[in-house]
Amino acid sequence: MSIVKRAARLPTEPASLPRTTSLTVAEMTAGDAELRTEIVSDFGRLSTLAHDWERLRLSGHRPDVFMSFPFARAGWRAYAENRQLHAVAIFGGDRLVGLLPLVAEGTTLRFIASPECDYNDLLSASEAAPNVLSAAIAALFISPLPWDRCLLEGVPSDSNLQHGLERLSPNWQAHVVRAATADCPTLLLVNDRETQLQAILDNSRNRQVINRLRRKGALSFRHLDDREEVRQHLPFFFKQHIQRWALAGVESQFLNPGRRSFFETLVDEIDTDVLKFSVLSLDTRPIAYHLGFEFRGKFTFYKPTFDPDFWDDSPGIVLLLHLIDHVRRSELRELDFANGGEWYKSRFTNAVRHTSGFVLQRSLARATAHRVTLAAKDRLEAWPKLDCFFRAIAVAARRMHSLIRRKGLPSGLITLTRHCRQLILARDTVLIYTLDRLAAPVDASAPVGNVVLHLGTLSDLADIAARWQQDFGVDRLRRARNRLKRGDRLFLSVVQRELAHVAWLGVRNEIKAEAELGEQCSLSMGQVAVIFDCWTRPDFRDQGIYTATIQQLAALALLEHQRVVIFCRTTNTASRRGIEKAGFELKHKMWRVRLFRRFAWTRAR
Repeated sequence: MSIVKRAARLPTEPASLPRTTSLTVAEMTAGDAELRTEIVSDFGRLSTLAHDWERLRLSGHRPDVFMSFPFARAGWRAYAENRQLHAVAIFGGDRLVGLLPLVAEGTTLRFIASPECDYNDLLSASEAAPNVLSAAIAALFISPLPWDRCLLEGVPSDSNLQHGLERLSPNWQAHVVRAATADCPTLLLVNDRETQLQAILDNSRNRQVINRLRRKGALSFRHLDDREEVRQHLPFFFKQHIQRWALAGVESQFLNPGRRSFFETLVDEIDTDVLKFSVLSLDTRPIAYHLGFEFRGKFTFYKPTFDPDFWDDSPGIVLLLHLIDHVRRSELRELDFANGGEWYKSRFTNAVRHTSGFVLQRSLARATAHRVTLAAKDRLEAWPKLDCFFRAIAVAARRMHSLIRRKGLPSGLITLTRHCRQLILARDTVLIYTLDRLAAPVDASAPVGNVVLHLGTLSDLADIAARWQQDFGVDRLRRARNRLKRGDRLFLSVVQRELAHVAWLGVRNEIKAEAELGEQCSLSMGQVAVIFDCWTRPDFRDQGIYTATIQQLAALALLEHQRVVIFCRTTNTASRRGIEKAGFELKHKMWRVRLFRRFAWTRAR
């Protein structure tokens, strides 16, 4: 509900602002105009201002879709459960002249559709922005809501908000901290647009990427105009995004149900002439998606993703080239790549805009402390080695805290002592086991117990990595991609339709336990099949899954090779028991001795 209260003429400096006990409508004089502010805490009330909201957006310098009322309503519908509306409406007489659409999360204020907006702004006429912003900040400071800070993220350099912040009075500016900047690459098509676009599309490198995919099947691209069809594709869009970013070691935003809900709601809210949901298909299989916007001659590149099984075929680039062709045929004047300076964007852009992040601190002391902290970080970045040292200490402290919390203080300290000792002098030993064809393992076609093997793909591994991130880091996933290129096979053990185990099978002329001993230590054994990099799901351990899996893999490998090899650390007693139970015999050892983690000696026999 929006509570209205008449107030005395409002001071324009924070030092003399009164505290109130209700949401207010206040009056102040700004220049020659008298402004009235209202804190809107009910979305029904905000909806009555939707027409004026759009009027202000469309008349402003940046009428971005991100600041439209439908986009804000999608954000409210998705996140309202954990937020309280706290929008500031500014009136000149009875006419809305400005709007700062904020919500409160605990004691933090932020934009209503955050974190989904790449661009945020103050809705007002450009020339009125400084006065309107001053009135909005004054209203926030007398609001009874116990907020500590207001995050003003994704503020374009040419926006009303940036213009207003630069012209605030010194007392207000003391509460504002500039926290971060981001690049926003764009392709401007003002002069000779046809030549620019055709040069991109005819580039030999880009044509090769398209032709490589076409050799694999029938390639098709289309925009989906039907909302129901878009909804049917959204689960696959989410899944591809989760898989793609899991392989990069990043947690996808779509693992969060609220953020999936936002995009589902966005499809309902944004007009189909503006929302552009695109799909690139190979035969009938969608291999890349993009959700973006087309409005007033500008196409906004917003949320792309692709099928990781086609990682090396660059389906994301192929989809982008089709979008560029759409921009050419539609005679648009700009392809805005929005927030983010990813490497591939520089290939297709000719200008870079910038956005800034600001923090409005209610406490002047906190603003000063925040400013000092940022300055210290900037100074530290000028000394890379020192910065790396402090980062390493921070990581070690977090790991120590996690270890003690997980194992308890006594066990945690014992483990910590062992780790510290290994930092000085460490000896790592790997045991190498073999199984020959004459040992007559089990039939490869028959499951052992209730374990069934399936051939896995990179997207399967991405699903696993998204769920068990702590066990599948970026380096491990990068090695997995290289293995698949080399011809190694990924196998998944399934028990009662549940994933239980992951293992690799490859062919080698020499054994390298890279994860255990690094790349320097190797043992030549001729051409042998190798089972390696095995992982058992935590809740399936100590159930014989590992033994059953390597028995089946050994039987499969021995159909084509005379010998199968598997290895593990001496300290991994569970793996040693499983390997020996599967019929393998210990034949060789490899060692590595490290001093201060800098000097290493290796040996194999």
